[in-house]
Amino acid sequence: MSRFISTILSLLLCSLQSLSAATQSDTTPRDTLSCPLVKIDVERLPDLHIPRANHHTFFLNGEIVVIGGHTSGFVPTATAEYYSKGQWHVVPMVYPHDDAMAVALHQDKKVLIAGGHQQDLGIGQTFTVEMYDAETHTSEGFGCLDRKRVMASGAEIDSGHVVIAGNWYHQDDIEMFDGQKTFTHVKNVSQQRNKPYVFRCSKDNVLIFGTGKPDGSSNDTIIVDRLHGDPFTPALFAQWKPPYMHVNMHCRESFIGDEAEGRYAYLFPVNRADGQVAIARLQGEDFDLLPTTCPVPMKSRFGPLQWISPVIVDRQVRRAYMLGSSTDSLHIVYVLCIDYAQTPAPLTLCYTDPLPDVGNVRPVLTDEGHLLMAGGRLDSNFYPMPSVCLLRVGNSPDHSSQTASGWLWGMAALVLIVLAAIAAIAYRRRSVPVAPSPQEPLTQDVTLLMQRINELMEQQRLYLKSDLKVNDVAVMLDISRRDVSECIAAQRKGSFAQYVNAYRVEHAKRLMRTQPDIKIALVCTESGFTNETSFFRTFKSFTGMTPKEWQGQENE
Repeated sequence: MSRFISTILSLLLCSLQSLSAATQSDTTPRDTLSCPLVKIDVERLPDLHIPRANHHTFFLNGEIVVIGGHTSGFVPTATAEYYSKGQWHVVPMVYPHDDAMAVALHQDKKVLIAGGHQQDLGIGQTFTVEMYDAETHTSEGFGCLDRKRVMASGAEIDSGHVVIAGNWYHQDDIEMFDGQKTFTHVKNVSQQRNKPYVFRCSKDNVLIFGTGKPDGSSNDTIIVDRLHGDPFTPALFAQWKPPYMHVNMHCRESFIGDEAEGRYAYLFPVNRADGQVAIARLQGEDFDLLPTTCPVPMKSRFGPLQWISPVIVDRQVRRAYMLGSSTDSLHIVYVLCIDYAQTPAPLTLCYTDPLPDVGNVRPVLTDEGHLLMAGGRLDSNFYPMPSVCLLRVGNSPDHSSQTASGWLWGMAALVLIVLAAIAAIAYRRRSVPVAPSPQEPLTQDVTLLMQRINELMEQQRLYLKSDLKVNDVAVMLDISRRDVSECIAAQRKGSFAQYVNAYRVEHAKRLMRTQPDIKIALVCTESGFTNETSFFRTFKSFTGMTPKEWQGQENE
């Protein structure tokens, strides 16, 4: 026993010496340090009048404004809403702008909105352009784009001109808005993109880059286009690449520089081939990784998480935020706080209670330093959300004031507690015989487990994922594949595939019932089936009719 205690004390001493040395050296690797986890409050605001996704949210003239997007049924809406005196007010737009480009201009009092889908269901592109005035809550249509676009991005430069690039299922190039009414072609791009980053690197120059191609695939090699100058490929992008963002881009919100001093710098996420995310920094035309006290977390104690937004910067407190969400049915919202002014930058992972009715959407920074999320969607473009919530990150603990030594000595205390517990357990085991632990059962209560599987399937709409496997459900519920399969077999008297297909068929029937003119091919893909042959066979096995026969019967 004395030898064991001696070993424990030696380990503790070594740990304390290592931690003490780490606090005295800024060059000590800190990759093994975990990110602190802090719960934040969420304030519910009144719902939007119109559920919407693929819209833009701004903080303009002291008010929150949401512009465009599409509403239920994947139908573009030619409206905007602004929040004033505790309620939302709907105002008409000249055109619908679903997945359009939007850039705040003129001291955040006007917004240039351009392009968007031409038809329902996210089809086509448009030339349409209008200007939203946040002071009068009115819109004026004028001119048209040089090239019809959707999923484009833009950036205003010192001349008042706006550089525009990006497209979806259509040719991409760079064009310029002259600040008045005219849009003109500037140059071709070296790489086709959609929802690209458009970052200013000087008063009159911008850099344009991104991962997503207009056809939905990814660019393997990332090329950066200049408004003025030749394209180039940064060394950083050999290993780290910017992920494709499904949310609309407002590149100015990622700015950490100082325009008055001519310093143009930004933060944006990048990921590695193994899925690890990091924070990249652009300074002028130089790309590197932002040094951080720990890696960007890819999971928390609640499970895996995914990062869904660009970096949003609060320059007043020199802190940046990136939004994430859990990958299970709970839908916990995460906010990564990045105190970028320090070297290395401390990271804090904030989280909320489960928010199952809050969509994945790019948040906007309010004047109080909080993040507001309005609308968005989870799995389907047909079911956007009206919910609005305020993530109170402005009141979260100021971890920027915590030094590395504070964290390290906190870890030392943890080491002490753990080692003391080990010593106590070892002593008890030497004194008291330990009974063998019974083997855990291989299965859970099937009734309760079936309820969990149903809730996960329905809340997450997992059945809409064409590549859904039994192992995916098992991982989300933290149980074995066998437990999932045996539970479904016992409770539903069928296989996992039959269980999922029952949901898919009901979803297909709901689509055809609510949208009588919908194409059968679209019903197939929107219901989670991989091909029409499988769809027809499965649908008939459940209903005794083909989809067309069922649709015709419903329309009689």
